[in-house]
Amino acid sequence: ANTSGAWLAGALPHRAANAPVDVAGLDAHTMLTQALKGYLLLGLEPELDSWNGAAALATLKKADFVVSLSAYHTPTMESYADVILPMSLFPETSGTYVNCEGNWQSFNGAINPPSETRPAWKILRVLGNLFDVDGFDYISSDEVRDELRNEVGDHQNNNQTAWQIPSTLTFEPVQGLQRISEMPIYSVDTLVRRAGALQSTKDAKIAEGVHINAKLAAKLEVNDESQLKVEQGDSSLVLNVVIDDRVPDESVLIYGGQIANLELGAWHGPVSVVNVPEINHSRF
Repeated sequence: ANTSGAWLAGALPHRAANAPVDVAGLDAHTMLTQALKGYLLLGLEPELDSWNGAAALATLKKADFVVSLSAYHTPTMESYADVILPMSLFPETSGTYVNCEGNWQSFNGAINPPSETRPAWKILRVLGNLFDVDGFDYISSDEVRDELRNEVGDHQNNNQTAWQIPSTLTFEPVQGLQRISEMPIYSVDTLVRRAGALQSTKDAKIAEGVHINAKLAAKLEVNDESQLKVEQGDSSLVLNVVIDDRVPDESVLIYGGQIANLELGAWHGPVSVVNVPEINHSRF
């Protein structure tokens, strides 16, 4: 929702504010798969927001210290976070978005945050003060915005730069059944995942089960009342079958961002599926 703003702010491993840096930092995937001593998570549930949530979860559990700034807490979060600091949701704080046209759009909080909850920028400011880091003296989010505006200057969005496919890019053919995935619209962040009305819609429930097309279903001798054992790497799960002819041949669609699918790991890669006659017989 704020990709342009994140780019301008330098929330990327290879940029700082409006300029590239000589030595790039680590990207999110690297940080969540290569063990670091400590992590500070802001409004993030890595086990659901990462394309390999199982790997991210395992890495966080090995860290010396993990701090999570979150509006919610879950048993999974408690399994890896040493400290959970209550963070306001976006309707409870002020801030600024930069849209795709480069327009800066500021807003105020619609309601006051409850109890000891604080906006993320305030939590970061206090942490900066406690660690004696320079530049954390902001009184309002407007000051954060104005400082960034000053650094960005008159930079304008430019969509004219052509991105060329690298000439060395090659694709190796794959054999066997492949997992494909996508993130359902009502699984994209911590807020909508907990919106009861949204989770009752068809767009939310589509994320359930393992989706296969009718051709593969016939080959496996299963239907919408069946279950399949899905094996991926060293993990396996038994999931309900969903006949879905949007799914290409030699593929299974298993949606991302779902606790029920977390154990399987990466959102893409080779999988195998097995009919479980004893389970399916009992279901019939």
